[in-house]
Amino acid sequence: MKMTFADYGKSLKNERSDFVRELAKLTVSTEQTVYRWLSGEFVPSKIKQETIAKFMNTTTEELWPTEKSDEK
Repeated sequence: MKMTFADYGKSLKNERSDFVRELAKLTVSTEQTVYRWLSGEFVPSKIKQETIAKFMNTTTEELWPTEKSDEK
């Protein structure tokens, strides 16, 4: 089943903080920024979307099907 980035974040329970910490390190972003990406408040830049998609072994199109980047 395909899942957007926000849906994936919502599906995490106990692992959420570890996932956020890892993505923050991987994308050179703050944990607060990653939480905002997961909530849908902001969308990562295209290059960060690509990094996240590769890390999650999926595509940017699947994670952000209709989103535009706003680099926050």
